[in-house]
Amino acid sequence: MEERKPFKMRMQAWWRRNSLGITLTFLLLSALVAFLANNIFIPIYPGQAGVQWSRFGGGTKTNTVYGEGIHVIFPWNIMVKYDVRFQQRSARFDVLSIDGLDISTVVTVRYKPVVQNLALLHKLVGPKYVETLLLPEVGAQARTLIAGYTPDDLYSPTRYSIQRQILGRLVNETRVRIGPRSARLTDFLYVEDVFLESVKLPKDVEQAIRNKLAQLQHLQEYEYIVQRERREAERKEIEAGGIRAFQDIVNEGISDRYLRWKGIDATLKLAESNNTKIVVIGAGQDGLPIILGNVDSVPPTPGAARNTAPNTAPNIPNTAPNRTGQLQRGAPTVPTAPARPPSEAPPPP
Repeated sequence: MEERKPFKMRMQAWWRRNSLGITLTFLLLSALVAFLANNIFIPIYPGQAGVQWSRFGGGTKTNTVYGEGIHVIFPWNIMVKYDVRFQQRSARFDVLSIDGLDISTVVTVRYKPVVQNLALLHKLVGPKYVETLLLPEVGAQARTLIAGYTPDDLYSPTRYSIQRQILGRLVNETRVRIGPRSARLTDFLYVEDVFLESVKLPKDVEQAIRNKLAQLQHLQEYEYIVQRERREAERKEIEAGGIRAFQDIVNEGISDRYLRWKGIDATLKLAESNNTKIVVIGAGQDGLPIILGNVDSVPPTPGAARNTAPNTAPNIPNTAPNRTGQLQRGAPTVPTAPARPPSEAPPPP
């Protein structure tokens, strides 16, 4: 009976017989994997989710949604990626106002797909769900609501109310028929907000609305001016009342003795000043001083004196008796420097 060789020797003998085939097979498989790596190793980046379609496993796997990371699938299967972050899409719609006027408006909607139902959305609608499912519903709701308003409303704060109503209908009332079933739109898409970005009216209507709004602003401006003037009149009335009350209080508190004392005080201050004047003490009516000032001024030329003499002459008799009477009663006088003739030059300093 032939002796059995050790296992190690048998493996070495087997490797010598099959090493070439094994090496070629390994290289072939490595090259195939490298060639199909993009179909086998599927990266799901941040903000994305994936849905797998199996060629031999029944099609779309509606019970599995692949999250972020690297996923290994068979090369004959397909992984479809979806952006599950908030997105924004704008579309232009032609609508009619309540008076039948053609209006072109741009509506923007902010949305994102519901991740839990992403596989079902992929199977029933597909990657173009925005054009197929979302925008038609937004356009339908916009046409329905704007048809109940006038063009003026679209240029007023009512515009924001229309946006809220479109959003409310999309979220709470809109149902879509997808294949054999009917479902709410929010089962597949989360709609966050709707905006009416621009409203385009016929040029003549748009200009008329702008003129109307401008006139409204002018009217409000005039109302503000009238209100301001009314307030100003009230302020002046209150100010006049305050002045009248002040005068009544002052008139009651001022006596003749107080006025005489103030006159004497003013006379002392004038006498201390450098201006040349004549102060006659106690010669005025009520005993107040009489002040004759401006005696240092240059006398007028002879011609001017002749021209003005007839005009000033009648005033001289009115004051002369008073001055004479004051001197006769012994009222003290404050002398002043005599005026120099015009021809005489002032002494040097």
